[in-house]
Amino acid sequence: MRKKYISFAFALFVLAACSNAEQPASQPKAKGQALMDEILAHYVNIQQTLAGDSTKGVQQEAEAIAKKADAALAGDLGEKAAELKPILQQISSRAKELNVGDLDKARAGFGRLSEPVINYVTRFRKGGERYFVAHCPMAGKSWVQKDKQIANPYYGSMMLRCGTIQE
Repeated sequence: MRKKYISFAFALFVLAACSNAEQPASQPKAKGQALMDEILAHYVNIQQTLAGDSTKGVQQEAEAIAKKADAALAGDLGEKAAELKPILQQISSRAKELNVGDLDKARAGFGRLSEPVINYVTRFRKGGERYFVAHCPMAGKSWVQKDKQIANPYYGSMMLRCGTIQE
């Protein structure tokens, strides 16, 4: 009986240790992660819209990004809060600055927004949906997208497949 009790206690210990190991330490807390997933979804919508030579809906997507980033900043970001806070502040401010007056201005603003988004994806994105960092040598800029097939937001249909996947 004593051996069964010790075996059972050991099994519980192993299970508890394994369940803690499943959540990478570099991820923000669950609510912050959910908001970041939403930010990335809105960001990818902008990327796809610009790749299609349009600005339709870009302003609304940018406003949603700023709102979600501000909500994440107001919440609990977990143990990496000190590292995440400046990234989220940049995402928020650059989303608010995104000018959709014309396609060229929207693309320039998207390039500025992409910098902190790339920073987040490369440093903190672990598990879940996969995102890829792509780079256009002609524009000298990078962006994040969901697919491996290049959809260049900086040149759209003129050079839709110009670029390479970096990560």
